Amino acid sequence: ARGAATGVLSSSGDAPCCAIGTQTALPAGTCPSGRGPRGLPLGIQVVGRYREDEHALRVAAWCEATLGFDPGLAAG
Repeated sequence: ARGAATGVLSSSGDAPCCAIGTQTALPAGTCPSGRGPRGLPLGIQVVGRYREDEHALRVAAWCEATLGFDPGLAAG
């Protein structure tokens, strides 16, 4: 998605944001990165090079560790 979660379970994202990775078989994952103005989750999508899944996972792990986001904390 291009922004914070909508809060509506029937809409969980934006298909065009996933289409490139799906059509090209690129490894991709999402890391939690914070909360938007309404307290709903934000994330960062990490997309790697073809057949470099392990590197994409290492980058995602680095992002998660660096951001230090705690999903258990209430929005401030």
